[in-house]
Amino acid sequence: MFASAGPYRDRWPRDERTVIPAGGSSTFQNIVALPQGAFRISGAALRLVDRDTAEVSKVDITTDTITRIWAQHRENVYPGPDGEPHPTPGALQIVFADLGTPTGNRWNAYDALREALVERGMPREQIRYIHDAKSDRDKADLFAACRDGRVGVLIGSTEKMGVGTNVQARAVALHHLDCPWRPADLQQREGRILRQGNHYPQVRILRYVTEGSFDGYSWQTVTRKAAFIAQMMRGRLDVREIEDIGDNALSYSEVKALAAGNPLLLDHAQAQAELTRLERLERNHHRGQDTLRYNIRAGTQALQALQDRLAAAEAALARRVDTRSDAFAMTIDAVRHTARPDAGQALRSTVQRQLADPRTADGRARAVGALAGFEITAAVHRDQAGHLTVTMELVDVPSGVLTLSSAEVAQQDLVIRLENRLHDLEKLHAQTQADIDRRHSEINHAQAQLDAPFRHADALATARDRTAELDAALKAQADTTPARAPVDSALELDLALGQATTGWPHQPSSHNRRWLATTAADIARIHAVQDAAFAGDDDVFATALDDELRSRVDSALDAGLLRRQGFWTYYLTDPRRRSALAAVCGTAVHDAIHAGAQRVGLVAAVASGARVAFARPPTIGPGHVAPAVPDASPPRTAPAHHR
Repeated sequence: MFASAGPYRDRWPRDERTVIPAGGSSTFQNIVALPQGAFRISGAALRLVDRDTAEVSKVDITTDTITRIWAQHRENVYPGPDGEPHPTPGALQIVFADLGTPTGNRWNAYDALREALVERGMPREQIRYIHDAKSDRDKADLFAACRDGRVGVLIGSTEKMGVGTNVQARAVALHHLDCPWRPADLQQREGRILRQGNHYPQVRILRYVTEGSFDGYSWQTVTRKAAFIAQMMRGRLDVREIEDIGDNALSYSEVKALAAGNPLLLDHAQAQAELTRLERLERNHHRGQDTLRYNIRAGTQALQALQDRLAAAEAALARRVDTRSDAFAMTIDAVRHTARPDAGQALRSTVQRQLADPRTADGRARAVGALAGFEITAAVHRDQAGHLTVTMELVDVPSGVLTLSSAEVAQQDLVIRLENRLHDLEKLHAQTQADIDRRHSEINHAQAQLDAPFRHADALATARDRTAELDAALKAQADTTPARAPVDSALELDLALGQATTGWPHQPSSHNRRWLATTAADIARIHAVQDAAFAGDDDVFATALDDELRSRVDSALDAGLLRRQGFWTYYLTDPRRRSALAAVCGTAVHDAIHAGAQRVGLVAAVASGARVAFARPPTIGPGHVAPAVPDASPPRTAPAHHR
């Protein structure tokens, strides 16, 4: 179950408003645009970044949900350790929040949530923080209180409420106020409630996201990691492509779509997942058909080889002369032997002579004798290391080949080994016949399945139609969005900046000029700034520019991208100088928007006769407009523009 908090669109720029120059990072830029990386934190609560909003926040939604569940289960009775009803009723709810933990004296989400719950009627003593437990003994006491009903809501972070947090006995609901960076952390969180020993056969797990905030990026990151981990953990060596990412990862994708604030995106994510699953099944079906064709071809070739072997075995059986017991007879070098020891010694001597003669180590087979009606040949081979081997063969006998080293020739009974090959002909014949029967069965089975239709073809066609329909709906929705004027990656500020800072003891360095040029271009791409420029609203345009430039200067100074000395020290000390710099940036931003609108034919969308004259000077940097500094050079006012 998911709950969605309201958007903060009037406070923070959405992702698509920021275009990063080459070599930059959109994620980094969005974070730097707020003090101390506050963009991610703002998704939990704007108060965490010293901003406020009158809209419903994630804490408000969570409070309402927790209160409702608490009221539903406050009178539930549970069995005690002895099996009898425990005297203390009430269920437990677990809340995970890694952002806004209770540190220092500043506002935090934990205290805000507790105060809101108390206002709605929950006893304060039933709302506990894991951070209150400073030792293992404190944790044991806290967990015991959670299990016996003295605690109704336990709030903590992933790190502090991980392995060893055994509070599941009465746990009825778990709330994710934010998204950690690792899928394993989510599994670890939910492992606090999805455990043996919980009296509830079904529990509720709620994930909260703020529309238009950094939550969407967080869930997207978890989705990507979950997909990779799920594929790796399958451990199948025959899979050579990323498959369906699994139920957990799809659930994370749905949360990401919810965070985007567009119901079509959630429908599209679900439809795309179903289409991906069915297309994967279709690919597997086609691969299966290709495999069947290959198996039929390979089986037919193997069948021919097996039939040739069977025919050779039958011919050898018909030709074989009995050499068992007293019927033994063997010819070696034209000499007939009826005693096995004599025949064995004669054969060994003949083969060893060939091994000793360097002229015979040419791999050519030479006749050495006959056994059971079959000729015996021997061929000597020398490898690259100079080692000799001999290959003895009963000609026309399937599997009648022996490969021996010089030591094996000297030590083994060669006659017995040759006779064993003859005696194995019946077994070879039976095995070959069984292999032929098996191959026939496999070929027939493959032919029966060949060209079978894909059984999910109708579902796949429906999924493709649904996805195309949603694609068209999203495109139509995008087409109704006001067009935006393109802006170059950096604006030309040098001339105006030089004029505005004439007489200043510290002039902007080349680094400062480049930073201002790219920052001004970045601000010119923001939708709210362009909307104000198109509408001809001087006040809204100046306010939007003021807020953005002030925030980016402060963040860049805090992050060390700009140095708090020289030009910036002089700039920060006087509101008039700040206004002069804002006027330079405002003029460049307005001109860039106007020029971009002309390039793409958006001139008709620009309000006729609108002007930007900076009726009130924007304040950039900390503080408000202060009295002018007597020795400061008069700031230059931005000229009026006609769009």
